[in-house]
Amino acid sequence: MSLLLPLVLLVAAAVLVVVGFVVLARHRSGRSRSGY
Repeated sequence: MSLLLPLVLLVAAAVLVVVGFVVLARHRSGRSRSGY
């Protein structure tokens, strides 16, 4: 069980970084090259 918490925290941190990067990229340029 002790190994599950660091893994969840790592995944949560990665998701937050990715979401923040996407939000920043979208805010910088309204329509980026990759049209999601």
